[in-house]
Amino acid sequence: MKKGRVTDGNGGTALQTARKLPWGIFAGVGGIVWSVVTVALVAVNVISSAMIASAGSDDGLSKSGWMAALWGAEVVLTVLILAFIGMYVWKTVMSKRAKPDDGGHVNESV
Repeated sequence: MKKGRVTDGNGGTALQTARKLPWGIFAGVGGIVWSVVTVALVAVNVISSAMIASAGSDDGLSKSGWMAALWGAEVVLTVLILAFIGMYVWKTVMSKRAKPDDGGHVNESV
């Protein structure tokens, strides 16, 4: 084993394993979850505003831990989706660089 080479335990490198993962599907699922979290965040804000307007006092939702958790999930999911899209683009570019007659290995000299 070469020094500094990360393997997946089956003789392949971590990059070869990452190339096989369905990054587009991960990005799609992440987008669906992100949409649900965004709808929940908007719904909580609308309900909270309506309660404040009708009661004239704060309902506590805007200061609760749920709002912080929703905002945190929004940020984390946004970063993950961008990373998944980046990996999908990387996988597509690397697949186009591979020669069809060398067994799918990436041509490192390009």
